[in-house]
Amino acid sequence: MGRVMWLTLARVLAKEAQYRARRRYGRRAYRLARSMLLSSLLSIFMFTAISLGLSSAVAAVPAEARVEASIWVLGVLGVFEMFIGGFTMASTLQVLLADRLLDFITPLPVRESDVRKALLALVVIWGGVAMLFLVVPGAALAGYLAGSIGVFAGGVAEAAFCLLMAAGLGYLAGSVSPKATRRPLIRAASTLVWLLVFFSGFMFNFVSRLAERLELEPLGPLLQLTPPFCIVAAGASGGYAALSSACWMLASLLVFKAGARRFWRAVAAGEALLAAEAKVSGWRLWRGLLPASLRKDLTLLSRTPRVLASTIGYMAFPALYIMMSLTEAGAASRFMAAILFFFGGLTGLSAQYLYSLEGEGAKLLYHLPVRRGGLAFRKACTTMLLLAPLSLMVLAAIGYFSGAAAGLLAFLSYMLSSSSSALLTSYLAAKEMPDEPTAWTPQTISAATRVVVMIGMLVLYGGLAAALAAIGFFISWLAASATAALAGLLLLAIGVKAIKGLSTPL
Repeated sequence: MGRVMWLTLARVLAKEAQYRARRRYGRRAYRLARSMLLSSLLSIFMFTAISLGLSSAVAAVPAEARVEASIWVLGVLGVFEMFIGGFTMASTLQVLLADRLLDFITPLPVRESDVRKALLALVVIWGGVAMLFLVVPGAALAGYLAGSIGVFAGGVAEAAFCLLMAAGLGYLAGSVSPKATRRPLIRAASTLVWLLVFFSGFMFNFVSRLAERLELEPLGPLLQLTPPFCIVAAGASGGYAALSSACWMLASLLVFKAGARRFWRAVAAGEALLAAEAKVSGWRLWRGLLPASLRKDLTLLSRTPRVLASTIGYMAFPALYIMMSLTEAGAASRFMAAILFFFGGLTGLSAQYLYSLEGEGAKLLYHLPVRRGGLAFRKACTTMLLLAPLSLMVLAAIGYFSGAAAGLLAFLSYMLSSSSSALLTSYLAAKEMPDEPTAWTPQTISAATRVVVMIGMLVLYGGLAAALAAIGFFISWLAASATAALAGLLLLAIGVKAIKGLSTPL
C-alpha cells in the first residue's frame, strides 16, 4: 500500500483543487475540471504537430548536412521545452501554495517521501509529460531523415533533461512567488526568476542572430558544445560534445534538486500561509498625478510577480524583435512601418492579464456602480502607461538608426497600433468577465477565448501589416508610415467607440 500512497495523494490533491475551484469560480469551474484531461491531450497533439513540423525541415537539407541540421532543430525544440515547461510547472506549483492545498495533508500520518512524490506526480499530470512531445516526435523524424539512431537517442535524452531543468526552474519560481507580496526585495527577485523563465527561449535566438551579424564563422562547432544542443551532438558524433552533455545533465540534476528542496522548505515552513502584515497608511492631501484606479492596478501588479513578468514579457518580446529588425534593416527600411505596426498590435495583448490582478477583490466590483466599458478603458490606460518606457526605447532606436525626423511617423504607427490593440483586447476581456460575483484569476478568461483573441489580432494586424509592406515596397517607406499612422488612428477610434458602447454593469 505504501508504494501507491503517493498516487493516492496526487489524486486527492487534484480533486481538492477542483473542489476549491468550484466553490470559488462557480459553474465555470466545472468546465475547467472536465477539460483538464482534454487540455493535456490537446497540448500533446499541438506539441507533436510543432515538433514534426519543425523537424520536417531536415528533409530539405542535403543528406551530408542532415545530422548538423538535426542538432540545430532539436536544440531549438529543447529550448522551447524548457521555456514552456518551466512556466507551466511554476504556475501549477504557485497554485498549490497560494491555495493552501496541502493543509489537510500535514496532520495525517503520511510519510514525507510520499508527499514529495505526490507533488511531483501532480505537476507531471498537469502538463509536464506533454512537454516531452515537443522533442521526442521530432527526434524520431530527424533521426529517420538523417539515418542516425544516435540523433534519436540524443533527442530523447535531451527531452528528458530539458524537462528536468524546466522542473527545477519551475520549483524555484513557484516557491518564491507566493510569499513575494510582503517584501519589495523578494518581489523583485521573484519577478526576475519569472522573467528568466520567460526569456530563456528568446536569448539564444538573440545571441544567434547577433553572431550572424558579427559574422562569427565557427558557430557550428561552438553550437555543438552549447546546451542543450550538445546532447544531440553527443548522440550523433560523440567527442567533446559528450563532455559538455555530461556537464549539462549534472547541472539539470543539481537545479532540479535545489528547486525541489527550496519548494519543500516553502511547504514545510508554511511560508505561503503567512499572512502579510497589514499597514495602514496615513491620510494625505496630495494623492499624486495618476487616478486612483491606475495607481491601484500598478500597486497590485508590483505585488504579483507572475502577472508582472507575463505583462513585461508580452510587451518586451515585440520591442526586442523591433530592435533586432532595426539593427538589420535600419529604420528607413521599406518594411519598417509594417514591422512596427504588426509588433505594436501584438503588444496590446498584455491588457488581458491585468484583469486577474483583481483576484478576490473583484467580487466587490459587482456591488459598485462600475460599467464594463469604464473598467475596460482603465485597464487599457494602465497598459498604455506600462508601454511608455518601451515606447521611448523604440523611439530612441528609430532616431539612432534612421538619423531622420521622418522616422517619427513609424514610431507614431507603433504607438497607435499598440494603443488600439490594448483597447480592443481590454474590450473583449471585459465582455468575457462573468456576470455573477466571482474572483478573477488567469483562468477566468478561458484558454479557448485567449487563443481566439490572439488569432484575431494576428489576422487583423498581420493583414494590415502585409498591406503596409506592399505599399512600402511599391511606393515608399514614407507612404507606408503615413498609411500605418492613419490605420492605427482608425483602429484607435474603433476601440474607443466599442468601449463607450459597453455600458452594461458588472
